[in-house]
Amino acid sequence: MSSPTHEAKIHYLAYGSNLHPYRLQNRVPSARLIGVAPVAGLKLEFSKRGNDGSGKCTIVKAEGGLIFAAIFNIDKKEQSILDQVEGAGYERQTLQVRIAGKTVNACTYIALGSLIDPDIKPFHWYKDIVIEGASYLSFPNEYLEYLNRFECIQDQNDKRSTEKQALLVEMKTYSTDFPFDGK
Repeated sequence: MSSPTHEAKIHYLAYGSNLHPYRLQNRVPSARLIGVAPVAGLKLEFSKRGNDGSGKCTIVKAEGGLIFAAIFNIDKKEQSILDQVEGAGYERQTLQVRIAGKTVNACTYIALGSLIDPDIKPFHWYKDIVIEGASYLSFPNEYLEYLNRFECIQDQNDKRSTEKQALLVEMKTYSTDFPFDGK
């Protein structure tokens, strides 16, 4: 039974730029990592057209596909923060995933079909944020190699690029004392 002070929690499935616990907790303070889950039948792409004109992550159905995702618990009241962070162009969906021997429903964000552009490329810093999260979570080497194969482009906005490079440094030097709910 929940205590009156216990907040309702939801599961959140991160597969792109929110993979790294440091990044997600800075956006959603209640985020607690449960663990990593492989999800069959999906493929990660950098094909969502972002507001900045570059490619952002999305997942698409793909026979034989496989993604790796981080599963977090977050306070339900902070789900609106995720909605804002993901912004227009993503639809919140619920996926069933197996984690720690249980099947759970987890919300995630998938790009609207009207914003998919197979020829768009991510900025170098964006791709690096995704790869840093995947590395931090010890995703399989084959998956890291898959992520590394995506072509990227230089961000011409020096201020934004510098800010994102500073974030990457913080992510790389992040200690492992992030709150972890996995058993």
